[in-house]
Formats: sequence, structure tokens, C-alpha cells
Amino acid sequence: MTNCVYHPEREAVGSCVNCGKLICDECKVVHNEKIYCNVCVDRLLKDTAIKPKAKGLNWFERHLNWTVFLVAVVAPYPIYFVFGLLIGLFLYSIEPYMAEETAVGIAVTIGLIVDLVVLFLVGAWALNKKARSLWNLLWFIVPFGLIVFLCLENRGVQSYETESEQELSEQELGEREERLDKIRERMNMKYPIIVIVLVLVLIGVGVFFGIRLVTMAERINELELNYATLQTSFGNLQQGYNQLETAHNSLQADYDSLESDYDSLESDYYLLKGEFKSLQSDYDDLLAANRDLQALVRDYENVPHSYYSTDAFEPHSNTWEELDHFLTYEFRLPRKYEEGVFDCSESSAYLEWALETAGFDAEIASGPTPSDPTSGYHAWVIVHCEGYRAAIEATALTGKHYLGYLYWNRVPGVVYSKDRFIDHWENYYNGYDETYENIYFAIRDYGATGEWDWWVEFWEF
Repeated sequence: MTNCVYHPEREAVGSCVNCGKLICDECKVVHNEKIYCNVCVDRLLKDTAIKPKAKGLNWFERHLNWTVFLVAVVAPYPIYFVFGLLIGLFLYSIEPYMAEETAVGIAVTIGLIVDLVVLFLVGAWALNKKARSLWNLLWFIVPFGLIVFLCLENRGVQSYETESEQELSEQELGEREERLDKIRERMNMKYPIIVIVLVLVLIGVGVFFGIRLVTMAERINELELNYATLQTSFGNLQQGYNQLETAHNSLQADYDSLESDYDSLESDYYLLKGEFKSLQSDYDDLLAANRDLQALVRDYENVPHSYYSTDAFEPHSNTWEELDHFLTYEFRLPRKYEEGVFDCSESSAYLEWALETAGFDAEIASGPTPSDPTSGYHAWVIVHCEGYRAAIEATALTGKHYLGYLYWNRVPGVVYSKDRFIDHWENYYNGYDETYENIYFAIRDYGATGEWDWWVEFWEF
């Protein structure tokens, strides 16, 4: 066996009973144990497809059989009445003495002819709508021919019976009897003719309905073929639906997984965003601290590099006696007190520098003014000697304050415990807020050198 006509790469499994072409398993459609190809099935379905109802059709167009029935059965009565009335009036108008039977016969004949024409026209229209052959109109001739035949025969008998009532000669009476005998013979023959006509009509009706039954059987066969095709298509669609449903479930699982990953990533994103903000804040703090350190470094650069390594003073032991000697005989402030230029902070920084240079352990103290804490901040010096801690008022080491200390035989600037000359002496020892071990700590705490820069324009540096 060769390959499929429509799929040359596939092996054929049979041939179509309609066109004879070899087809594969995908192209075949089995119906009533017969194999058809998809092309023939589509063509048969297209030829036998039921057309949908057209929109806008009236009742007579949608019910063609009832239309023909109404025209064939119901319509003749008004036609007979109308034409009988009109034709009777017409005949009486032109021939007032015409026999009643003659007028009725003429009217009925014309009515039948008109009814037959109307029926033929309506039947032709209905057959055209049904896409049937116009030869079916011949079925109307049989009953109408029979009716016409009977009417004519009846008309002849009545005509001769009317003539018999007139006064005729014997010869005419003889001829009349002969004609009546012939008419009676024909009347006797009409019953077999009627039977034959009825038999023919029944045969025609039987043939008609037989053809209809054959047509209906073919239609049923086509519908079964259509059903088999639709069932095959339904199976293919069901299989495709199952595949799509499987793919949908797979995609749904992938979507759920991706959605879970997205939620996880979104959670990680917000966590990282929070960490980033924290790091950004830390970075900003470090940046600000770096700026402060850079400013502090610049301030440190303003401090002389050999600040605590000069030999401006002779070295001393860190004792009270040495401190007394140093403050009384060796130390002096380089200039007089001047607010904002050389005040308590510059004086304390200078004194701390001199004591550290001379070998004493000194630190700068800063806090509320000891004599009046509400008047502002003040700076002084605290020295840690061996066994002693002495607070020194740096601003008292110049001018009249210095001479006053010498007059009262006191160490210049030193604030004694329970000092009777200085009010609130205890604030010098306990009332400070900060102590700075050296000038660098003081600069870092204040953030600038301007508060402590006693060395500006000082000749030693």
C-alpha cells in the first residue's frame, strides 16, 4: 500500500468509498463501516447542510406546505363564489333568457381555470423556494382534469335532458334517444375511468411518497454521517481541550511558583530597602562625622605642631611645692585679660600648656561660672599633684589679682578648700561639666580652635 494522498509522508490505511483516494488514519472518517476522506465528508456536509432560517420572512414563506394547502383547499371557494357572481351578472346582462344551468357551468369552468392558474403559480413559487423541480406541478393536472371531465359530462347530460322537454318531431325524438343512449354508455364507462384515475392518483401519490421516503433515508444517512463526523470532531476537540487543560494546569503551577518567587523577592526587596535606608542613614552619619573630622583635622592643623614639646619652661616635679614655686616665681600670663580675645578660655588653655610643658599633670575644666552659675560658662584649670588636686583660676594670674594673692601669702590663682576669700569655692572642684586632658580634646568638644587659640601672634610659636 502506498502513502496518503494528502500526507505523502504517512502510510495509507485505506481508500475513500466516494472518491477512491488513498488516505491515512488522520484523514479517514468511518461511517456505517465505510471509509470516507475528510474532503468528501466536508463536501457532503456542505451539500446537505441545513440552511438557517432567513430573517425577515413572513408566515407564508416560512410555512410553504401550509401555503400550498390553503391555496388548493381554502382559496377555491371564494374564487368560485366571486367568479360565479361576477360571471352570472355579466351573462344575465348580455343574455337575460340564458338557462341557469348554462350560466352556472360557465362560471364553474372559469373558476376552475382561474383556481388552477393560481394554484400553479403558488406551487411554482413554493417549489422554487424549496429548490425543487417544477415538474412536480404536473401532479395538479390529475385531480383538476378529473374534475373538469366530470363537469363536462354532467353538463352534456343536463343539456340533453333540457332539450328533451321541448316539443320535437318523432325523427328528432329518435335521434335524441340515440344520443342519450350514447351519453348513457359514456356515463356507464366513466366509473371505471374514475377508478383508473383514482388508482393512478394513488400510484402517483405512492411513488411521490416513496421518493420522499428514499430522500428522507438518504437525508438520515447523511445526518448520521454528519453525526459521526461531529462525534469525531468532538473527540478531537475533547482531546485538544484535555491537552489545553493540562497545559493550563502546568502554566497555573508555574504562575503560582513565579508568584511565590515574586512575593519572596518583593519581601527581600523591602528588607534590602530597609537595610539600604539604614545604611544610607549610617552613611550620611559617617559622612557628617567625616566632615566634622575633616573640620577637626583642619582645626588641629591650626594648633602648633610642637605644642607640648617646647622648652619654654624648666621641668619640674609634679608636687605641690614645685607647683607653688612655679606659679609664684616663674609663670605669668602673656597679656592682659580681654573679653573675646584673651579671656578665661584662652587664659586656661595657656596655663594648661605651661603646666604640661613644665611637667605638671593639668587639665582644662569647663562649666557654669563657679561664683554665679546663672551668669554663663567659665573655664579654669585643675592640677593633679602627688596627693593633691588644686583648682586654679587662670584669669587671676594677671594684674591686681596676682598681687593680691602675693599680699595674702597665697599661691597665685589657686582656689583652696574652704577658701574664705572666694565664694562658692566648691564649684571649682565639683561644678564643672567637662574636663579636657589637653588642648585637642577641648578643640574637638567645641568644634573649633577660636575659643582656645591663645597662641595667635604669640612670639614663642
